[in-house]
Amino acid sequence: MANGVVHPITNETIAKYQKLVEDQMANGVVNPINEYMRMPTKLIPQEFINLYDSSTKVKNRYIYIEIQKDMYGLPHTDILTNKLLKDQLVDHDYYEVPHPPGLYTHKTRPIWFTSVVDDFGINHSEKEHANHLLQALRGHSTVEVDWNGLLYCGITLNWKYDDTYVAISMPNYIQKQLVHYRRRESHLKQFCPFQPASIN
Repeated sequence: MANGVVHPITNETIAKYQKLVEDQMANGVVNPINEYMRMPTKLIPQEFINLYDSSTKVKNRYIYIEIQKDMYGLPHTDILTNKLLKDQLVDHDYYEVPHPPGLYTHKTRPIWFTSVVDDFGINHSEKEHANHLLQALRGHSTVEVDWNGLLYCGITLNWKYDDTYVAISMPNYIQKQLVHYRRRESHLKQFCPFQPASIN
């Protein structure tokens, strides 16, 4: 998990940001700046407002903050992580293809990989190419490798190479969700609320 750092920004920066947002939204840009966020003051504990002397930075019940690092739970995390990944891999000749987002390849090596939050799915023809990517990633973060490729984004992959397909599943997913949402089995009979039309 990445460490998160969030700092209130100055009144001058707030004015510049507001102007930029207005200008870009007028031109149809929905998310003009990924590193800044407008946060309602009701979501910020008073002790933090006092600690950072943020009361002078409140505009219309909002504080504009600059996000310098990402952390889980922020809507900006995926965007910032993707930018960081691009910056880290460009020196190793990896780049993100235009479509779809999150799909990367190398300029000369026959390797493709996807990045979804903190999961990577790597398609390679030879292990040396995968090791090249792993070496590049290990220069910036801790990497765990599953050479069998049995789990990706919470989905279990059962590779059927001889039959040329992969079977995907999420074992025990329904049971976990029933427990999560505290669904109890009813002892009462349950009938359809509407009378279905008869099949002739």
